[in-house]
This record gives sequence, structure tokens and C-alpha cells, in this order.
Amino acid sequence: MIKCASDFRREAREALSGNWWIAVGTTTVASIMGLSTITSTVGSIGNSDNMRNVNDPTLAAIVLLIGSISLIYSIITFVLAGPTTLGFIEFTMKAYHHENPRFKDLFSQFDRFGEGFCVYALRLLYIFLWSLAAAVAATIVGIPLILIMGRVGIFFFFLVLIGMIVFILYKTYGYALAPYIVYEHPGIGAATAIRESVEWMDGKKWNLFCLQFSFIGWSLLASLPMIIAMFISPEAILLSYPLTLGTLWVKTYMEFANTAFYKAVVPAQDEEVPISNSDFMNKLQGAESVVEQSRWNY
Repeated sequence: MIKCASDFRREAREALSGNWWIAVGTTTVASIMGLSTITSTVGSIGNSDNMRNVNDPTLAAIVLLIGSISLIYSIITFVLAGPTTLGFIEFTMKAYHHENPRFKDLFSQFDRFGEGFCVYALRLLYIFLWSLAAAVAATIVGIPLILIMGRVGIFFFFLVLIGMIVFILYKTYGYALAPYIVYEHPGIGAATAIRESVEWMDGKKWNLFCLQFSFIGWSLLASLPMIIAMFISPEAILLSYPLTLGTLWVKTYMEFANTAFYKAVVPAQDEEVPISNSDFMNKLQGAESVVEQSRWNY
């Protein structure tokens, strides 16, 4: 029986005890370098499409510059996300094992750059393909509903879209453990790690969803200053940024809870699998048979 969300949060707090500041700093840098950006690596590639609507040359140059920086940043995070994620897992694992985690652990897995990049890129590819398939299926089903049933069809099309989102989340959660598996099993290969993740997550996707959803209250509370500022003015949004630093604590808390989830789902490498009495007797009898045969050979 898998633990509940409160158990994982408690374990995360225990691992973070005495490590909050370094953990928040490491999580912040890891996020900037691409951690947890598997669904947002394309950045703002389409910003240049709006250039036709900008008449001021200076403003157009600024928009182009921002779009270019965003595109370059997206490419950089796409390249660095894999090894960065493995290094962050190293950091969280040390915290759980009380081994004095350090900021430099974030860069400790860059010698496994290929493994980290491959598992990240393959997860991204699989999710993209499943999302594309779900979107095509929703379009094929939804458009006839709207044409035939009118407003009622729009309602059913909305239900189809919800089903599409649930399906994509279902597939995404199936790949959630792949980076952890690659970290603990060097050389296992990205495809094998993803298959292992899908097997381990069978029947546990709802548990992971509940764990992540349990942080919704903290996330809304940390984002409250910016949410209020959005209804005031753009200047207020800028001023609210320092007040939203609590989101970094929430993200750190959530990432450590995700590690606790992995440790609960996948047994440790050095964990011995218990052997039942019947299995033990069968193995003992087999060993005795081998010894008896070898004695007669002599």
C-alpha cells in the first residue's frame, strides 16, 4: 500500500530540515537551467509573428530582441535540462540520506550528459506525440459534434477536451520516474528507463497526481501578491515580484516530495527482497542436490 500525500510531504520536510536555504538556492538555479521544463522548452518562438503589428521601429527591435533571447534560452535549457535534472536528483538523494548535500552536486552528473539529455528528449518526444495524437482525435470527434448538435455539441466537445487533457496527464505521469531510474542505474538507456517507469507507475499515477495537487494551496498563497497586482497595474506586477519569492520554497518542497514518492515506489538498489519459507526451502533443496551430485562425480 503506497503512502499518502501527507507522508511524502512529511518526509520532504525531514530531508529539508537544516538544508532549506541551500535547497532553495539549488532548486532556483536548477529551474533556470531547465529543471521541470519538459512541456515548455519551445519558449516564445512565435513572438516574431507579431512584428507586422508593431509600427514603432524601436518597439519592434525590443520585441525582436526579447523573442531572440527567449528562443536562445529555450534552446539552452533544452540542452542542459537532462544532466541538470540528474544532478538535482543527486542533491535531493544526499539530503534524504543525510550526506551533507552541496550546491556543486547540481553539476555532478554532467559527465553523464548523453544519458541525461536522451532521457529528457525522449520523454519530451513521447509526450509531444501523445499530445498530438490526442489533439487529432479530439478534433476528429469534436468538430462533427459541433456541426451536428450545435451548442450542445460545444458542450460535448468541451468534455472531449477535458478527456484529452486527462489522457495527456496520464501518459506524462507514466514517464515521471525515468530520470530517477537513469540516475540510479547508469547505462540503463533512456528507452529502458521509460519502460521501467511506466511499469512502476502502473496503478500509482493517481497517487502522484494527488501529491502534486496537495501543493495547490501553498502555490496559490505564494502567488497571491502577483495575482492581486494583475488587477492593479503593470507597475504593481513588477513591484510584486519580491513578494512572490515564496514560490521558490514551494517548488523546493514539491521537488523533495517527488523524490520521496520515487523512493516509496521503487525499492533501493541495496534493498533485499524478502524470501518466503517455501522459496527458501526450494533453494536449499536445490543446493543440496548440486552438492550430492558433485560428491559422486569425485
